Amino acid sequence: MDEARRPDRKDVTRALEVLARESADSTIPKKQIAQFASKFAKKLVEHEDGSILLAQHEETRMHSGPLPSPETLAEYERVHPGLVERIIKMAELEQEEYLRSHKRQQDADNRFRLISYSGGLAALLIILATGAGLAYLGHDAVAGVLFGATFAGVIGYFVNAYKAGG
Repeated sequence: MDEARRPDRKDVTRALEVLARESADSTIPKKQIAQFASKFAKKLVEHEDGSILLAQHEETRMHSGPLPSPETLAEYERVHPGLVERIIKMAELEQEEYLRSHKRQQDADNRFRLISYSGGLAALLIILATGAGLAYLGHDAVAGVLFGATFAGVIGYFVNAYKAGG
């Protein structure tokens, strides 16, 4: 009886192409399937015993932050000495400017709030003085409406402000 022939590299490459065509037909354009299979074929490793293995290694690294990863920084420094110091200085300056800008915005918001509250208090005092003057002059009904509407508005404002803040 003949011993079964071991597949050679061509057989395996053809099998990979068939496999690629069957499994990747919907995702890889037909023109690129042969290229896809040949990329895998290049990763085939032939052992002394004639067996063929597919060897592949993939490494994924993720880094998050305002600066590149330490490995990337080391590579930058290797390519251009002093570049890491410049990158760090640039990041520090950008952070300082961000903090200054944030502080300016907070100061502007606080000034606006203070002016708004002061204006609201002045308007409330004017309305109360007007209502008191109307009541003093004998226009009790108008003063009552003015006081009622003012207090309802002020109470409504504070209730809504409390709900928005909490």
